[in-house]
Amino acid sequence: MKPEFDQARAVTQNRAAVIQFNKGARRYDYGKNNLLPNELLKAIEASVTASSCRERKQEFIEGNGLKDTGLGDSYINPTQTADDLIMELADVVGLFDGIALAVKYNAAGQPEQVFSIPFE
Repeated sequence: MKPEFDQARAVTQNRAAVIQFNKGARRYDYGKNNLLPNELLKAIEASVTASSCRERKQEFIEGNGLKDTGLGDSYINPTQTADDLIMELADVVGLFDGIALAVKYNAAGQPEQVFSIPFE
């Protein structure tokens, strides 16, 4: 039997903030006034050490891009290759442990374009 997950009761709390499901908006709120990602980004940008760590973590996550260079060099939207998107997402994953993507589908219902959208 699969345990049930009550989304309305899901609350995560740590030293930085409370992350709680907002029923009215049907989303998770991150910290007071839902601004934790923005506050985290400001704090990192204000610190030389934290900024350096952010850059190293991004480089580690990005690695050498996709192993399949044909796929890595293919365009997944009008301005980005798959490797370009991975490079962009590596920073977001390093900062927030999550990503947000917009996928556009063609008339046959197949994914045609993928875009990164701001996570914070």
